[in-house]
Amino acid sequence: MQSYKCIIVEDEPLATGLLKNYIQRLGHLSLVGEFRDAIRAGLFLQEQEADIMFLDIHLPELKGIDFLRTLTRKPFVILTTAYHEYAIEGFELNVT
Repeated sequence: MQSYKCIIVEDEPLATGLLKNYIQRLGHLSLVGEFRDAIRAGLFLQEQEADIMFLDIHLPELKGIDFLRTLTRKPFVILTTAYHEYAIEGFELNVT
C-alpha cells in the first residue's frame, strides 16, 4: 500500500492532537511535519515535499487561505476549520 506524507498546520493543540490521532490510525498516512504557523510550514515545503496538508484557516501572522496563495507546489489540502464561509474560496484554490 502506498504511503502519503502529511503535514499539519494548526495552532490549536487540541485540534493538532485529534489530527495526529487520525493520521496514526490510518496505515497509509505518515506525519512528516507539524507546524503552529504558516511561515514555518512554508519553509518546510520549500525544502521537502508533502502529499497532504491539513490546514487551519485561522493561523497567527499569515492566514491559511493567504498561505495557500503563496505556494507554487501545493500538496492536496484539507481545510480544518469550522467556518463554512471559506468553502467557496477553498474550492477556488483547489482544496481537496
